[in-house]
Amino acid sequence: MDKKKSVLILIWLPVILLAFLNLLTVFTPEIGFDALWYHLTLPKLWLQKRQWFYEGGLLYYSVMPRLAETIFIPLVKYTGFVGPKLVQYLSGIGVGLLIWKITTKLKFTKLQKSVSVSLFYCTWLVSWQSGSAYVDLFRTFLETTALYFLLSKSWLKGGLFLGLAIGTKWLALGSLGIYAIVFGLPLVFPALVLTLPWLYVSFINTGNPIY
Repeated sequence: MDKKKSVLILIWLPVILLAFLNLLTVFTPEIGFDALWYHLTLPKLWLQKRQWFYEGGLLYYSVMPRLAETIFIPLVKYTGFVGPKLVQYLSGIGVGLLIWKITTKLKFTKLQKSVSVSLFYCTWLVSWQSGSAYVDLFRTFLETTALYFLLSKSWLKGGLFLGLAIGTKWLALGSLGIYAIVFGLPLVFPALVLTLPWLYVSFINTGNPIY
């Protein structure tokens, strides 16, 4: 075995091991505060009452955009906490695949592409999020997908995925601003079109579109 192959094995081995260990955590009970307080609670409330709650107070996430929580509704019904956690896990894997595709577009070498994927996936934050019912890895997947399409000269698809990211978490508005500066203002329109329903829901319940 030559030196180059040995180096690649050393890079990919921890990624593969972590992917396996992270999968195991999907099936362990949820202990994350945010997941227990609202990411899982909001879908449960909808299943019980067939309506969204916008109570404010201690349920301080109640008027945030809820794309991920909406996806969680059928998953919570049929799989409990496992389905939402699996969404996060698959999002982490998906970001790794997208990093590979993006770095391929940028003409990185195989070694550079491998290091890029490893640097992302082997962080403790990815492992923690992969076994949780949070929404941050899902948002990261949507933003990375947007970046891939924008690098492919498709501002419409890039804008749409940014809109989905904003519908997951308001912090993606900052990403929209950065992407617009780098790739051009046209992508703002499709992103905001997908964001408008969430802005409206927040406004009619709080008087603040980004409460």
